Amino acid sequence: MPELPELQALAEGLSSACVGRTITGATALQPAALKTAAPPLDALARRTVTDVWRRGKLIGVAAGDLTLVIHLMQGGRLGLTGRTAKRAGRTVAMSIAFEGGEELRLREAATEHRASVHLLDAAALATHPPLVRLGPEPLGLPGATWRERLASPPARLHTALRDGRRVAGIGRAYASDIKTGQ
Repeated sequence: MPELPELQALAEGLSSACVGRTITGATALQPAALKTAAPPLDALARRTVTDVWRRGKLIGVAAGDLTLVIHLMQGGRLGLTGRTAKRAGRTVAMSIAFEGGEELRLREAATEHRASVHLLDAAALATHPPLVRLGPEPLGLPGATWRERLASPPARLHTALRDGRRVAGIGRAYASDIKTGQ
């Protein structure tokens, strides 16, 4: 599962590669990955990417007043690729085409398709439960805040670290490393 450092690097890389580019089309190849119906995914066409960000384990791709919020879950991968005439492979869940022939593709390497995509307008983004429930980002968090966030309500350390409502972006791998002091 990608966690905070990997997702931060992904967001920064996608930001430098996508901001300022015009979207020519968007397709959900695995319709179950798209969790919203309005606005439709094709509303992204002819919009310019204005920002790519990370919050917790979520990646956001903003295009004007619409934002694509992506949760990769365990088997999701997100990356740019050259467009081909061949049909996208069965692992591709969603594709965003850009002017110039590249596509941003969400692929799922696992057999269980859990990745999710939400296309949200500004009002829906401000109230999107996976975002508004997140706790503070862990980097630079003062020790007193760590103690407060992990102590209440009581829980095992590993469980508390993985709870994004307490602290955002820590998953199973990093929680295990923190717990064992590695």
